[in-house]
Amino acid sequence: SSLITALNLDMSDAGHATFNNGLTLTDGDITVASGHGINFAATSDGSGTDSSELLNDYEEGTFTPTLVSGSTTGTPSYAAQYGHYTKAGRLVNFSLDFQLSGMTGASGHFKIEGLPYVCSGNSRIYGGAFINYQAAFFNDDSDFSMHIGGGSSSVDFYTGAGNALGGNNSYIYGINNRLILSGMYMTS
Repeated sequence: SSLITALNLDMSDAGHATFNNGLTLTDGDITVASGHGINFAATSDGSGTDSSELLNDYEEGTFTPTLVSGSTTGTPSYAAQYGHYTKAGRLVNFSLDFQLSGMTGASGHFKIEGLPYVCSGNSRIYGGAFINYQAAFFNDDSDFSMHIGGGSSSVDFYTGAGNALGGNNSYIYGINNRLILSGMYMTS
């Protein structure tokens, strides 16, 4: 009789099931209807203000990032051009890998475009990236940062002084050299 009391199953259109001791699948997937997810409301243990405890999306995939440079994009040719991402809820983690075989005619703000989602346009929610490997892609050890602004799907490069890093600077685009970077940002 303990098996009967451990399960509450309502078979009506608005029904639900309650399990007292967990759920184990030996094969197959759990499919959740669009707009729903896994609710963690019972764990409200953060010191901030919770806006949601619903995990309603998970995705892994690839994208094709491109190098651009503001007013004049230039003409890049790639020996390698890869992007991978994982999205869990609103958080997007990504990595990309470039190797240029050529670049001509670029000027203006240096950016990498083509991120898989747009960064949230909400106030003060930004993203960023870091270089985890570069083989003379930049011909100088100058200080710069990478920023993903609200409403954007690009990684924008800035100098240490906070100015747009120009794509025509002599230390960008080392040919046949590699740039690998990783980053994260929030979607809406």
